[in-house]
Amino acid sequence: FTDMGGGYKYLLYMLLFIGFMGSSPTAKGQCTGIDAVWINHTISGGSFSNMDIGVNGILTITGGVAFSNCTLKLSPNAEIRIIGAGDLAITQCTLHACTNEMWQGITADALTSLRMKYSNLHDAEIGVYAKGDAAIYIEENVFDHNFRHIKLQNYTEPRAVTLRTNTFQSTLVPASLHPGFPAVFLIVPHSSNPFPLQRTTIGIECDNVDNDVVIGDETLSIYLNVFDNLEIGIYALNSQIEIRNNQFDNIHPDIVNDPLFDKKAAIKAEADGGSLPDSRILIGSGEENSTNFFNNSYNGIYISRPVMVEINLNEFFNIDNIGIICSSIFANTILIKRNDFVNAFNGISINNCGTSIASII
Repeated sequence: FTDMGGGYKYLLYMLLFIGFMGSSPTAKGQCTGIDAVWINHTISGGSFSNMDIGVNGILTITGGVAFSNCTLKLSPNAEIRIIGAGDLAITQCTLHACTNEMWQGITADALTSLRMKYSNLHDAEIGVYAKGDAAIYIEENVFDHNFRHIKLQNYTEPRAVTLRTNTFQSTLVPASLHPGFPAVFLIVPHSSNPFPLQRTTIGIECDNVDNDVVIGDETLSIYLNVFDNLEIGIYALNSQIEIRNNQFDNIHPDIVNDPLFDKKAAIKAEADGGSLPDSRILIGSGEENSTNFFNNSYNGIYISRPVMVEINLNEFFNIDNIGIICSSIFANTILIKRNDFVNAFNGISINNCGTSIASII
């Protein structure tokens, strides 16, 4: 253009932006860092403070390692892997993708340790993937725009897990605020054509988690986890868990014609006859200080298949569909008592639970 007035500039910008969005994802490249660039790097011990680090490939932690006040920029498919005697501490750090393609996340193998506090973790396929009684202490962090924020798998030791006072959310923040990349949508593994309101699929996933692992805090409401703008807040499969002192806001499925649309909820639990046959879930408790809050969501709680259910002292506000759904639960106990429903389209639905004993108080 010879005249580059405001209108022409805006038109040219929009054409370039649309062209970029319609093109293939950013080419996989190496992340750079002001202070260090690591490629398939192993650390057996040490402390790192106030550093800007580019992480490429796998960063392997095999001993006691601490990061504080650091920024870790991760390349597509990069991973932080804790193995063996690995003990990783992350304090007041930010971890994010260095392009608009996701990185793998942090994996804590069996019997390792991860302590994470006052930090921000963005843009990973699974933010933290902890296995086999890895000790995880995750408190006062923000997880944003990961495909899944946290996954726990094959746990038998409840004392190995602390998950409280975290925010699990899904946002597309303006370029001026996002630490990773310009105003483009994140390219996620399940979609080469992401859309503006695409949400994180699950906040916390539990797969074969045994012995009443607690999500939230057992007694103190000041340690509230917040789940905001997700498809599912907490999902449990073949697990025994307790969910106390959590808040769920704006939990809605993305796609109306998804066959699982009506089966998604702020909390979803089910069993499929896996390695933990006596699945159970406690949501809330008999005490006032263990309340969960469900606000502006499609479904509050969805429980299906053989799961022992106890849902006590929870509060539901502005539920579009149903507050509590129990479906196809056979030969088990269903106890629902002292829950408050305000402006819920339906309060409680129990269906196809013929051989179960249900008490609603």
